Amino acid sequence: SITKKINLSIEEESPRVISFGRKSSTNSFGNFNINENTLLPVDVAPSYGIENKNAVAVVIGNRSYKIKGVPNVEYAERDARIFKSYLSRTLGLNENNIIYINDAQYVKFSEIFGSDSDYKGKLYSLANKDGDIYIFYSGHGVPDLNSQVGYFLPSDSDPSNINLSGYPTQRLLQNLSFIQKDKKTGHVSVFIDACFSGSTHDGNFLIKNISGITLKLRHQNLIKGISLFSASQSDQVSSWFPEARHGLFSY
Repeated sequence: SITKKINLSIEEESPRVISFGRKSSTNSFGNFNINENTLLPVDVAPSYGIENKNAVAVVIGNRSYKIKGVPNVEYAERDARIFKSYLSRTLGLNENNIIYINDAQYVKFSEIFGSDSDYKGKLYSLANKDGDIYIFYSGHGVPDLNSQVGYFLPSDSDPSNINLSGYPTQRLLQNLSFIQKDKKTGHVSVFIDACFSGSTHDGNFLIKNISGITLKLRHQNLIKGISLFSASQSDQVSSWFPEARHGLFSY
């Protein structure tokens, strides 16, 4: 037999580090200057052949609003669509187990997540034993100045009357905990690309005739078994990433 020694040179690819830079001194909401060549290709979800038959999800992208004076959330629909592709392609969820909706009205929030008196909505019917639950929302959030509670802003809701027309974040978390207990599901992960300070990306306010200094919310009550990932704290504004055409948090 013949033995031959071969020397191979193996090079390891260096990790890619992206710096978002510092916030602009003239823009309190942040100005992220990134060369487009440094963007990571996040819009194509990788597929690993995973099957996650018991997991379910709700994905909502509220870009357009019907109430006069409420600005669009420019990349919300795109954020939701790409997140949905990660759920199906990367995490292996069955498409039939994903509730996907754009510009969700108030009635849709209640139909999916349940009401204050009945938590058995569409998500309850879809949830499976030992199956994880994923919730994603991109859109506006609004505070109630009296109760200091944060609300999701449905596409047909008036920010100035949010306690009657908005969907409370705490109701969502509470109903999710009921679903988890009843159905004996796996872990619940909630992703929110929204802020609840009452301010918009361009520095305006969703609620008329108020000052931003009054918009302070009580912190969410932590619920066992639910992980909450949010774009901002209660008194912060969530930013967009125009170069990537996403909310910064979603990207």
